[in-house]
Amino acid sequence: TLTFDTDLPLHDGNPFLNSSSNGTASGGADPWWSNEAYEDFRCEVTALPFGMSLRAPVGGAPAVEVLVPGRPAEALGVHFGDILVEVAGRPVDGSSWFAALQQAVPPYGLRFRRMRSS
Repeated sequence: TLTFDTDLPLHDGNPFLNSSSNGTASGGADPWWSNEAYEDFRCEVTALPFGMSLRAPVGGAPAVEVLVPGRPAEALGVHFGDILVEVAGRPVDGSSWFAALQQAVPPYGLRFRRMRSS
């Protein structure tokens, strides 16, 4: 059993939290979130391995970095650079995406933001 003392204050300069976040990992509107140049893409994970690798730099959004040829991610239309914003109905960001994917049990949905194609 793991327990955590949630009454401890957050440390200033924590690289996993934005300084304007008031204790949460998402500190405000990201340019890709509400930008009309981006659109939603949704798909369903029905089996693992799904065939994609994500990368989220400190303070950044989780984006698709690698697609494995022939795996469901590629077949369902996930693109390199897609930004993961939701796992199984839960919003995710650069600090929460990994845990959300680890806890999700297929079938579950994914929502990405991607650049609109002309």
